[in-house]
Amino acid sequence: MIIAIIQARMNSSRLPGKVMMEFCGIPNIYHVYNRVKASKKVDEVIIATSSNSADDRIAEYCHDKNIVCYRGSEDDVLDRYYKSIDQYKLSDGDGIVRITADCPLIDSDVIDEVVKVFLENQYDFVSNIQPPTFPDGLDVEVMSYRLLEEMWRNAQKPLEREHITQYLYNNIHKYAVANIENEIDISSYRWTLDEVEDYSFIKEVYESLFPINPAFGKNDVLKYLESNQDLIKINQIYKRNVGLEKSIEIDRQHVEKDNYSILDEKTILITGGTGSFGKKFIEIAFKKFNPRKVIVYSRDEFKQFNMQKEFKNKLSEEDFNKLRFFIGDVRDLERLQRAFVGVDYVIHAAAMKQVPACEYNPFEAVKTNIHGAQNVVTAALDRGVKKVVALSTDKAVNPINLYGGTKLVSDKLFISANAYAGDKDITFSVVRYGNVAGSRGSVIPFFKDIISRGELILPITDFRMTRFWITLEQGVDLVLKALRESKGGETYISKIPSFKITDLAKAICENIELKEIGIREGEKLHEVMITRDDSRLTYEYDEHYIIYPSHEWWDYKSRFTEGGEPIAEGFEYSSSDNIKWLNTKELKKEIKKLEIH
Repeated sequence: MIIAIIQARMNSSRLPGKVMMEFCGIPNIYHVYNRVKASKKVDEVIIATSSNSADDRIAEYCHDKNIVCYRGSEDDVLDRYYKSIDQYKLSDGDGIVRITADCPLIDSDVIDEVVKVFLENQYDFVSNIQPPTFPDGLDVEVMSYRLLEEMWRNAQKPLEREHITQYLYNNIHKYAVANIENEIDISSYRWTLDEVEDYSFIKEVYESLFPINPAFGKNDVLKYLESNQDLIKINQIYKRNVGLEKSIEIDRQHVEKDNYSILDEKTILITGGTGSFGKKFIEIAFKKFNPRKVIVYSRDEFKQFNMQKEFKNKLSEEDFNKLRFFIGDVRDLERLQRAFVGVDYVIHAAAMKQVPACEYNPFEAVKTNIHGAQNVVTAALDRGVKKVVALSTDKAVNPINLYGGTKLVSDKLFISANAYAGDKDITFSVVRYGNVAGSRGSVIPFFKDIISRGELILPITDFRMTRFWITLEQGVDLVLKALRESKGGETYISKIPSFKITDLAKAICENIELKEIGIREGEKLHEVMITRDDSRLTYEYDEHYIIYPSHEWWDYKSRFTEGGEPIAEGFEYSSSDNIKWLNTKELKKEIKKLEIH
């Protein structure tokens, strides 16, 4: 079922009463309604207005015209949208078309085009505005009922409640989305109704076209404007989304206030900070927050030298002066203790990660991954650090190689370190994910390198192999969540899509031959983040899972994060048995977004 919801209200800071302004003797709202109703793919049309008395006129008009009208919150537009369809028994795959009442020239054919793509694919969201190639005023957004429900439950920021799809755009990596583009880019045309000049433009168009053909569409308007070029200039001084930009500024202030306690005025140290994660964390830290200092702690002076040059160009002089580089090894407790002086948060990313290297140098892997973890815990306890978040890996789950075994011990050390906290104000937690898409350790740079050399065959260890898809940004977001919410002993795991390794290969090079060469020693067919044994300790949240510690000697039950539900015993979170998958087309889009480090 496809339901179109037209968002309408009388109050407008720029053009009050625009909903009921008339074109050819008919109120704007009725024009919009009839044009949406003409869509062949829309089953029901609802007008959603507010319960403010100023909108009584809209409700009365709808009643007189037998139009379904829902009245709800004036400011929480997302709540109004969601509750307007309560009377319908919708399933996850049913679609909601979002249209606003300031689109008097909305074209039913454009609506059908967007809905068609939504129905023929398994997208969560399809629009024609990201990026826009249609005129401002022909905006169409189609979302699944499941997505609308998720946004309604999860959106917290004022902007996300006022603008229906802003939560989606803030979390775009979680969803399958598509954009419809016009044959030519005519996004510079302004056909929306938001200013006095817009009214003059649309009035002229209606008076010229409506009497001849009440169902005139986009192509009719374009043809009319070809011979009336001066008309286009009437409202060209205005740009798209002025109201949204104002709301974004308000929301930015809200976010800054809400996130103040995370990184602002904090000193953060990242062990192994010259890696892909460290670079992305620093980039986000200075872009979104105002840290007092960020310390990169690592043993490779050349990588630090290159990283300094990179960030001297990326950061402002003020921010660059807050960046510090310490040479040191996590094996060296004395050096760690000196580096941790005055540090608020530690993110432990240092590790020996290369599986064959760990197998060939087992004692060295133990020194770095196990003894190094113990040293980080000891130094953090001794130096008054407030929070420690350790980066883990899927290979620590049911380990079959030495690297995974050492990381499992490391995880257990950080979780149980909370037992040593005593009356100290410190917490230890773990964040777990697999290879990050596009990072130095992922298969994407490996595949691209082979293709760049002109090779005709791409080696695949096993055609059955699956993996989780997580980006560096998502990895950083999960660490920030742990810093914000952790109370000690948790293991955080993101809800992310899966993909087949063969689909990834096709997404990188569609026509290359794939050759199965056999699985490598210490390699798994699938990534597992939560085992069946861990399920009884796991709680599910909107965007992630948390595995709580199995021991109770520090009363961890009183520390549960609100909003979670225990998952069913026997549940396993594996890349082979996931709810959401990325196909080849979607993987191509994701790869384009990546910054290969």
